[in-house]
Amino acid sequence: MQHAKFGAGVIVDAEGSGSDARVQVNFGRQGVKWLAVAVAKLSPA
Repeated sequence: MQHAKFGAGVIVDAEGSGSDARVQVNFGRQGVKWLAVAVAKLSPA
């Protein structure tokens, strides 16, 4: 997946559903981050 600020990353965990869904993404050098799916504007890599 791709994020505008952090770049390419790999989803390692997910929780919640609907508007409360969030994913944990490993962005390599940028580290591992939890992102709200509804806000993060993620796109497939």
